[in-house]
Amino acid sequence: MFTVGGGYVIIPLLKAKYVDEYHWISDEETLNMVAIAQSTPGIMAVNTAIMLGYRMAGVAGAITGMFATILPPLIIITIVATFYDLIAQNEQVKLALKGMQCGATALLLNVAIDLLKKQFSKKLVLPIVIILATFAANVFFDVNIMLLVAIDAVVGFFLMRDKKYE
Repeated sequence: MFTVGGGYVIIPLLKAKYVDEYHWISDEETLNMVAIAQSTPGIMAVNTAIMLGYRMAGVAGAITGMFATILPPLIIITIVATFYDLIAQNEQVKLALKGMQCGATALLLNVAIDLLKKQFSKKLVLPIVIILATFAANVFFDVNIMLLVAIDAVVGFFLMRDKKYE
């Protein structure tokens, strides 16, 4: 319900609730879930909720996670669609949505900085180079993000064979 800004906003929410507060999953498990959810068909937030639900309570947890992620936006979108003309022209609604976009951006930036700090604290050069190269390729050279994810997956696969990068 609170992932205004797209599926990536689920990352800081997962980290804050399930990693930092409840300690149900680790940072690495969170990143793995998000990576899998991003690479599978469907909405990333729903895919992540299904995986987390399954990890916590099996099939019943996966079903609960799916409905808990789908129903609130479905209800909200139905209400908004019913009153669209009234809502779309409302200046307060426009301003609130702009503020929510800024908040979502800040959350994503916070998680990115936190993850980068953790990589620096491990003092492993290669993962930091991969992070910075992926960022630079996407931002400065406009390389397709899905191509970069695929390349990073291949690099990660070969790095994980050498256990020192775990």
